[in-house]
Amino acid sequence: MASSEYYMQPRYYRDHDIILGLDDSSSNTVKSIINKEVVAYSSHVKEHYIGDFEIYSDNPDEPYRLSRVKDTDYYRINNLTINGQGTVGLEFKAIKNSSICIKLQSSIEDSDFISLDIGTECARILMHKDNKEVVLAKKEDRNALLNPEKYQLYWFSLDKKNCILRYGIGPMQSILTVLSHNFEEQKKKDKSWIEGMQKWFKNIEVVIVRGLVTRQEDVNRLIYSRLIFWPLPVTVDLPPKIIKREDATLEGLELGIVTVIDNLPEMCQKLYWNIAGNNVSLNTPDFPDFADAIEHSIRDNKGICYKKLEEKAKNAKVKDPKETYLRITLGQDKGNSPGAPYVLEIWPSGHYSSIHEHANCFAVIKVLYNEIVALYFAGLKTAEERNWYYDMEFKQGEITWISNELYQTHQLWNRTSKMCATLQCYQYGDKDKEHYEYFDYIGPEGSKKRFYPESDWTFPAFKNLIKQEWKEWKFPFNEPPSRRKVQR
Repeated sequence: MASSEYYMQPRYYRDHDIILGLDDSSSNTVKSIINKEVVAYSSHVKEHYIGDFEIYSDNPDEPYRLSRVKDTDYYRINNLTINGQGTVGLEFKAIKNSSICIKLQSSIEDSDFISLDIGTECARILMHKDNKEVVLAKKEDRNALLNPEKYQLYWFSLDKKNCILRYGIGPMQSILTVLSHNFEEQKKKDKSWIEGMQKWFKNIEVVIVRGLVTRQEDVNRLIYSRLIFWPLPVTVDLPPKIIKREDATLEGLELGIVTVIDNLPEMCQKLYWNIAGNNVSLNTPDFPDFADAIEHSIRDNKGICYKKLEEKAKNAKVKDPKETYLRITLGQDKGNSPGAPYVLEIWPSGHYSSIHEHANCFAVIKVLYNEIVALYFAGLKTAEERNWYYDMEFKQGEITWISNELYQTHQLWNRTSKMCATLQCYQYGDKDKEHYEYFDYIGPEGSKKRFYPESDWTFPAFKNLIKQEWKEWKFPFNEPPSRRKVQR
């Protein structure tokens, strides 16, 4: 099977405070760029090496702003990790009259290039070669344009092997492509031409990003931007369902609808082995009726589950009482996850979660009983994002995953006639220095809210309560028939 290199972590670059590694962006200025090192001055001088990534500005005495007002201002990646391929993204909040241009070329001096131009009225992919400019793809639909309402990621993928260009918004996934061009048609007409294109693609190693604003008066209105580079092109998306190595088939590999844990980020691999074992199950030898007992507690108006769900629906003021579920925590919060590291979640029949994000943490989720449907979303902030772009059903024993970049926003839904139980396992990434402790979600009014991961019960307390409740209902004479004394 593939190694974890199949999932190559992107490199991130923010504007000066993050790029330069300084503490307070408001007091830092870019002084100069020398030999791929950025030298900055603040209360104490710091230097930070950022490899083959550079910022250029002709006004070093002012905080850096990426703009088209002065053509000398731009981001530049000098050497792609692998020539001719990769995905470049710029994450920022657009403003009115803004636009960006991501240009790919073999060298700084080369006049031939491929570019993605995105504005608030049009998005297009251009090719300038041999003194001719061709519009390869163009779109004016709102979902392909810069959105002044929110901070989001716009990415451009170069695929030298398949000769495909892709532009997408949101997570770097093929399914979220909004504009693309495939040179396959030209290949059918002129094989030598496409071979020349592939040769040119293989020489592309420079990325230049310009834009954001086109008027001087808008420069200071910019919110910080984040540049992302992924060494691989966006091609086939990693599916959310994990299968065991021994369950992999030729058909599964061809269709790409499942993956094995080896293909996923190291953090997901670590979490996976914590819960993948067959003994991590709901019904156990000491309580083989655990699932049935929980179901009974949900349906009985005297049950602890019934009462807790009723209480949560009232306190949360949800429009639909079925937008509730139970959270039973396992383990102590060690400070490296949003709340407890393990959460047993109980989903009554027909119940579902709000659309929510996962604090940029990594997670794996195992279905312990019955089945559940996951709906995936590109984000939370706009009405368009609240339309799910992908869904998948997970049955008992199956496991799904979440990374800090992929499948972060979802909604879980139990569409069966019985309750479902899932086990969630969370952890922040090693490079996460923020440790955001909330799950952002869409509230009843459609606005974004924060949820602190709280516990309805600890696992030992919950199991004991359910066991006692089940015993009292099933054995009203206080003990099972097998233990009663036989009258002679």
